[in-house]
Amino acid sequence: MQSLKVDYTATGAATLRDTVASRLRGRRDAIEEAVLARVDGIAGEPVTAEEAVYVEGLRSAVTVALSYALDVLQQGATVPPPPALLTQARLAARSGVSLGTVLRRYFAGYSLLTSALMEEAVESGFDRATLAEALREGGIVFEHLVGAVSEEHASESRDRVAPRDGHRARRVQALLAGEPVDTSSLVYDFDGWHVGLVATGPDGGPIFQQLSTALERRSLVVRWDIERTYGWIGGRRPFSRDEIASCLELELPMGMSVAVGEPAREMGGWRLTHRQAVSVLPVALKFDGCAVRYLDTAVLANLLADDVLLASLRQIYLAPIAADRSGGETLLETLRAYYAADRNVSSAAAVLGVSRRTVSNRLQAVEDLLGRSLLTDTVEIELALRLQEHEQRIREPGQPG
Repeated sequence: MQSLKVDYTATGAATLRDTVASRLRGRRDAIEEAVLARVDGIAGEPVTAEEAVYVEGLRSAVTVALSYALDVLQQGATVPPPPALLTQARLAARSGVSLGTVLRRYFAGYSLLTSALMEEAVESGFDRATLAEALREGGIVFEHLVGAVSEEHASESRDRVAPRDGHRARRVQALLAGEPVDTSSLVYDFDGWHVGLVATGPDGGPIFQQLSTALERRSLVVRWDIERTYGWIGGRRPFSRDEIASCLELELPMGMSVAVGEPAREMGGWRLTHRQAVSVLPVALKFDGCAVRYLDTAVLANLLADDVLLASLRQIYLAPIAADRSGGETLLETLRAYYAADRNVSSAAAVLGVSRRTVSNRLQAVEDLLGRSLLTDTVEIELALRLQEHEQRIREPGQPG
């Protein structure tokens, strides 16, 4: 099919939206089936009657979400999410379906739709600036949708928390907000050192308490809602490297993920380490049965939150390398060694066990594939490598992020 080159200055993102939305509607059935196949594979079989009702509603929810996405794409306006999607989010909470599972399904559908949008935009001849603008607009709408769905799920979950946990949760929430609270009933020393933890999925309380006992420290644990458990491990002495390692080596059941903040002191540190754990929760949600640490994943968490940057890194840096006849694995391995060696070709060659000339040839091949210099695009390429490693670990269950 012959492509028509569209002038960005004359038509812009509005023309792209209209053209691509029309083309995507022509592929709607295939896209919908692909999304359903992806979301169906993100969780196991339903185990309760309520969860079965939720799963049964997934097909209609996908249909509604796809219609909403195409309408917003064509109109170029942010409109309220369809009530059916908010109802489905509440049903998920009532059915015991975790927010992590719900969001994984949304991100899977968004990823497939974004890929299809990019294919149609390229086929139609739109330039990169126009595509970037359309992706940015789509990312904003998707962010609003995910926020609304998350709030509905959390609201329903909070309504189902046991009364005692609800009382503790309100006290802890007030403390996190900086309000004056009588902390005596919480039986925790806020003047010492703290490590904040957030567990998703099953109740993380018993695991956090076991950890505090093993480390001979106190714990503050709150079942925040049906999906999340907030915890702090604390004491008067600083945390050792081995103690932090113990937080990351927890034996977690399937369906549970844990995000871990950095050690910090006193009330301000108590709040900070919690915020750190919450900020990398999106990374933790990618890995069932694993714990991730803020220090290791903060950059990745921010990367995952920028949908335009994600799509751009994949399209500009990862896709051309993956298209190499060897699958790109050798080139990616060489790139990782090169950057790990602070861009020293000889050091990278020694690590890989190949000649300096071989490394130089591979790096030249990467530059040829990308049409870019490894010297000028260093930050972007290193971010793309982090993204590739992250996605690879997701495909290998049991590997931490």
